[in-house]
Amino acid sequence: MSKTIADLQAAAAQIEDLLTPHQLRIVAMARGGRTTLQIAAVMHKQPTTVAYYRAAIRAKLGGVGWSVVELLHEAAGLPAETP
Repeated sequence: MSKTIADLQAAAAQIEDLLTPHQLRIVAMARGGRTTLQIAAVMHKQPTTVAYYRAAIRAKLGGVGWSVVELLHEAAGLPAETP
């Protein structure tokens, strides 16, 4: 699915409204360099649960790739969560 720059800018502006607090934290940790396994350990969740959250995040943002999700998070001015 092709997204325009305007679509991506709109998604970045609304990312905090589109994603749940858990989903925002997962994006923040991924941007900070954590793997799905590491995120699962920090959040006391199963890795499959974190993978599900990641898929839901991508779906809510229009099926964009994970690198685009991280860019949208950054463009919205949200901080990365580093280990």
